[in-house]
Amino acid sequence: MILYDTSAVLMDLAEGKLLSGYILDLTIYEVANALRTAVQVKRIMSTAQANAILRAFVLQDLHVLRIQPEHLAEIERLALELNITAYDAAYIYFALKNNLDLYTRDRKLQRAWKHARSNND
Repeated sequence: MILYDTSAVLMDLAEGKLLSGYILDLTIYEVANALRTAVQVKRIMSTAQANAILRAFVLQDLHVLRIQPEHLAEIERLALELNITAYDAAYIYFALKNNLDLYTRDRKLQRAWKHARSNND
């Protein structure tokens, strides 16, 4: 199964692809915020277009993994070890913990994921 990060969700939805797998609870807010920002800086032509992407997002076959306080120490450890944000480390943590493939369109996160996965084998 796949764990999607925000970059993958946004790009796949913009390309009209169907998503099936997992997201983190923080992904919901990141998607909404990225669309808000895109409308404000005119990367997306209209609020209607952003709303269409949001409607498509909620219709996807995605299960939400919830970040709990007991996960934070390990997420922070990964962030420091891999020199990435805590947001990105959360994706790696949950992918490793749940034996999921992390799907991202973010190059820095892809590199960190490959490194973490090779160290976890």
